[in-house]
Amino acid sequence: MERMVNEIIVFYLEHYDLLTETQTIEKVESWLDEHPQFVHDYFVRKATRQMVDSWLHFHSDPQAMSQEISKLFATNPCAATPVRKTAIQELESGTSLSRPTLNTTSDGIPAFSLLSISGNDLPVFDKTRGYTVRNTLKQLVSVNYGREFIFELVKDINDGLEPRNLCHKILQNISIFTNADRCSLFLIKGQKGDPNRCLVSQLFDASRNSTVEQVQRKEEICIPWGTGIAGHVAEYRETLNIPDCYKDDRFNNLVDSRTGYKTHNMLCMPIVDTNGEVKGVAQIINKCRGEQSFTDVDQEVFSRYLQFCSIGLRNAELYDRAELENKRNQVLLDLARIVFEEQSTIGQIIHRIMVHTQSVLQVERCQVLLLDENSKTFSRVFDLDVNDIKAENVESSTAFEDRFPINVGITGYVATTGEILNIPDVLQDDRFDPLVDENSSFRHHSILCVPIRNASTNIVGAFQLINKLSRKPFTKNDEHIFEIFAIFCALGIQHIQMYEKTMIAIAKAKVTLEVLSYHTTAPLEEVQELLREYHIPSTEMYKLQDLKFDDFSLNDKEMLKASLRMFVDLGFIQRFGIEYDVSKLYHMLGELETMSLLIACLCHDLDHRGTNNSFQKKSNSPLAQLYSTSTMEHHHFDQCIMLLNSEGNQILNHLSSKEYMNVVHILEDAILATDLTVYYKRQSTFIQMVKEGNYNWKKEGNRELLRATLMTACDIAAITKPWEIQKKIAELVVNEFFEQGDVEKQLKLEPIDMMNRDKKDKFPLMQVAFIDSICLPVYEAFTMILDKLGPLLEGVKKNRAQWLKLAEEKNTFSSEN
Repeated sequence: MERMVNEIIVFYLEHYDLLTETQTIEKVESWLDEHPQFVHDYFVRKATRQMVDSWLHFHSDPQAMSQEISKLFATNPCAATPVRKTAIQELESGTSLSRPTLNTTSDGIPAFSLLSISGNDLPVFDKTRGYTVRNTLKQLVSVNYGREFIFELVKDINDGLEPRNLCHKILQNISIFTNADRCSLFLIKGQKGDPNRCLVSQLFDASRNSTVEQVQRKEEICIPWGTGIAGHVAEYRETLNIPDCYKDDRFNNLVDSRTGYKTHNMLCMPIVDTNGEVKGVAQIINKCRGEQSFTDVDQEVFSRYLQFCSIGLRNAELYDRAELENKRNQVLLDLARIVFEEQSTIGQIIHRIMVHTQSVLQVERCQVLLLDENSKTFSRVFDLDVNDIKAENVESSTAFEDRFPINVGITGYVATTGEILNIPDVLQDDRFDPLVDENSSFRHHSILCVPIRNASTNIVGAFQLINKLSRKPFTKNDEHIFEIFAIFCALGIQHIQMYEKTMIAIAKAKVTLEVLSYHTTAPLEEVQELLREYHIPSTEMYKLQDLKFDDFSLNDKEMLKASLRMFVDLGFIQRFGIEYDVSKLYHMLGELETMSLLIACLCHDLDHRGTNNSFQKKSNSPLAQLYSTSTMEHHHFDQCIMLLNSEGNQILNHLSSKEYMNVVHILEDAILATDLTVYYKRQSTFIQMVKEGNYNWKKEGNRELLRATLMTACDIAAITKPWEIQKKIAELVVNEFFEQGDVEKQLKLEPIDMMNRDKKDKFPLMQVAFIDSICLPVYEAFTMILDKLGPLLEGVKKNRAQWLKLAEEKNTFSSEN
């Protein structure tokens, strides 16, 4: 680079005269301008001491120099040329700098502003001064602005890293030395092969009296690659000197039509770096004096000066890369902090990553879609809209799930192939489903989607950005940064999964310690005593088929025999070869589905803690950490499976592998169905299906819904018993509720009315509400299916009347008091 600069300096120092063409005022002056070597030789031979002193005077007096230069250009023919409308108001706020001055850019970087002359100080020619002044000024411009300008450019290249100031300075001097009215600089945006590659104006419509700030305020102009004169120059790397632009087919007159400025002639040249790569295009427009088009000398001057632009742009590019790398490293550090600083849930960490992604890449919406390991479908979808960033505590929030539809065609393609998709216009891509936009006010324009890979490079999801805030397409730089975000997203997910596995293991250990005292195998003495009982009482004796059956009438041993009688009557002892010597309280016999439901009924409350799911979550118990939904029901199911796999309780050993998996599936669905929140979700579907009579119990979906509702009917069956039994059970339940409420009060939590001992007078009325919302709809539906279950519905209605009567009595008593 240093050698190139030296060569350029030598060239300019040897050819000052080539850079000082002035207006043709007189024939002699015109002839002298065309024979610079003669002028140079003549000056060396004939110049007097007074002329040299005069030069020194002007060199030391900036004001005098400014006045003479202003007079020099007073008769500029371009003064009558229509000015671009976008530049008129901008020219009203120029600053006057008549000689090189060290300025500071907005970034605090020192840079020289040379020949940044305002409209009032434009060089003006004064005919009254005659030949002597003209000749002196010629020397002035040649020596002062030649040598000093070259050296100042070298200083700027070494000291300044902002290319716009440097290039603006160079273009201004080119316009003076070539007598051009306007000049522009375009830089290439986009890589080779990019369909969106174009030329973007960095300095457009600059003139002798323009400032960098004025030029920057002008609207950015994009020229598609290979179109127009500038596009042709960039694509084919050739210089074009066009004497009449309107006669050239490559010229696009749209800018002229919009601004009112007419382009007559143009000299357009590529800016090439040391590797031969085109970095941009510079053009000078409309020759102002002398020839009607730009000459070979102008072209040579233009070419040499553009080498300074190339050097400046190269330095700026290297600096920008270093700055970009620094910013990227800062982003990576922030992402690393997010991933490893705090242990939280997947939803929270993905939310924080998406917040930083949105902040850095400036998009309207971003989504993270996680694949299910088995089904390879998206099991969880996290969504973040730009408006969500404005919410309070955005860093500590959890990402929204299943809020916004996904583009399965695009995200599915990325998750399947692992390719990166950068779609500038989704409507032009067949993989985009337009139906996604039909039911939403949101509109897709551009999408960038990358795969999320784990440490084994397996695809675990997709990360998608939708619509840049600028509404421009995503760039290659966006892709590179986004890939990094996807990597950190995968790291965060894997880190949290490992953390969750660790916490689950700890929670399981705590739960295991809590149930160590629970005996999972029947004592040998109890087994032998049961075997000696040759006679198992009949169903009639235990009244097992009576809808008014009272389990309080049986002791522990009788309860065991009654359970065994149910399995014997169903004929499953022989069917599955189940022995009697199994754990106490768990005797499961029957045809596959029936036996599964019977086991579920017996085990649906195993190891119940006397508290509900809400309390488990509020107290952040080990169970709540282990199971996020249906906490107690999941625990009951796990306890059931543990017992079934314990030695002495393996009553399913004689089943085939397929039968065993089917039983486990039915058991899990049945036990989880006893969670009333699950029932609420299915209630309307089941009741509507029964009322419309469009059910088919041979369909697995209908049969699964039936099993779940049957479990609810069995779980709340106490409401169908005679009033004495119903009241006794209700009192036991409400005392359990009040005990939980007392514990919540100790934890400074406000219990709901049903758990609040202070509001026990409202319990009868709450029972009525419970019957109306849950019990009656269930038994009414089953009565429609099988009218023999009518007594159950009648029992519910009778108990409702009793609870309503108690509520009215308590209300009357309260009113009287």
